[in-house]
Amino acid sequence: GDGKLFVMPVTRTVRIRTGEENEAALTIEEAATVSDSRKKK
Repeated sequence: GDGKLFVMPVTRTVRIRTGEENEAALTIEEAATVSDSRKKK
Protein backbone atom coordinates (compact mmCIF):
# COMPACT_ATOMS: atom_id res chain seq x y z
CA GLY A 1 0.00 0.00 0.00
CA ASP A 2 0.95 3.62 -0.14
CA GLY A 3 0.72 4.18 3.64
CA LYS A 4 -2.40 6.32 3.57
CA LEU A 5 -5.25 6.01 6.06
CA PHE A 6 -8.55 7.76 5.47
CA VAL A 7 -10.67 8.59 8.54
CA MET A 8 -14.30 9.57 8.06
CA PRO A 9 -17.24 9.90 10.44
CA VAL A 10 -19.76 7.07 10.50
CA THR A 11 -23.23 8.51 10.04
CA ARG A 12 -25.22 5.28 9.79
CA THR A 13 -24.62 1.60 10.50
CA VAL A 14 -26.66 -1.36 9.28
CA ARG A 15 -26.25 -5.03 10.20
CA ILE A 16 -27.11 -6.65 6.88
CA ARG A 17 -28.15 -10.04 8.28
CA THR A 18 -30.77 -8.68 10.71
CA GLY A 19 -31.55 -5.23 9.35
CA GLU A 20 -30.66 -3.61 12.68
CA GLU A 21 -29.54 -0.02 12.37
CA ASN A 22 -27.33 2.47 14.19
CA GLU A 23 -26.70 1.68 17.89
CA ALA A 24 -28.45 -1.71 17.71
CA ALA A 25 -26.19 -2.75 14.84
CA LEU A 26 -23.09 -1.94 16.90
CA THR A 27 -23.94 -3.99 19.99
CA ILE A 28 -22.61 -7.51 20.40
CA GLU A 29 -25.15 -10.31 20.16
CA GLU A 30 -25.63 -12.48 23.24
CA ALA A 31 -23.34 -15.46 23.19
CA ALA A 32 -24.95 -18.88 23.40
CA THR A 33 -24.37 -20.71 26.66
CA VAL A 34 -22.12 -23.69 26.16
CA SER A 35 -21.95 -26.32 28.87
CA ASP A 36 -18.49 -27.39 29.97
CA SER A 37 -18.37 -31.19 29.84
CA ARG A 38 -15.07 -31.14 31.76
CA LYS A 39 -16.79 -30.19 35.01
CA LYS A 40 -17.03 -32.91 37.63
CA LYS A 41 -20.54 -34.16 38.29
